[in-house]
Amino acid sequence: MSARTFFDTNVLVYILQGSQPRAQAPVASAEQDANLKAELILSILERSRVVLGVQVFNELCNVSLRRSFSWAATMALLQGLEELSEEIAPLTHATHRFALALRQKYRLQLYDSMRLAAALEAGCSLFLSEDMQDGQVIEGTLTIRNPFASGTSLMP
Repeated sequence: MSARTFFDTNVLVYILQGSQPRAQAPVASAEQDANLKAELILSILERSRVVLGVQVFNELCNVSLRRSFSWAATMALLQGLEELSEEIAPLTHATHRFALALRQKYRLQLYDSMRLAAALEAGCSLFLSEDMQDGQVIEGTLTIRNPFASGTSLMP
């Protein structure tokens, strides 16, 4: 994958949500699903030109605290993501103002528009998200893809 790829918080949460199977203990289907999604996202992270936003880091911390995930695992994930990232996109006042315009133009949720603005400012062409419109193109250059959708191509 050669496109600069921005990862939405919702696809990264599966890395924290997945669990290690215990010997002779059944794994619930929700855990199996989370583990499969985590493996897919880790695979994509390893072969992508990763761009993340400061807001994504903040949201991962918030989700971790809200869901009582392991704080040590959260810190390890954040460190690993920093090391994999080509760029950490800041959340500036200019990004905020751009996001407000995107929110209005595309009728987006506010925080979705913040992440999309950061991705556009960083020159990304691919935005991986589970809860936005798969295939939607923002500003003619950024394609949203659901990495878990059946038959989804991860090329813009």
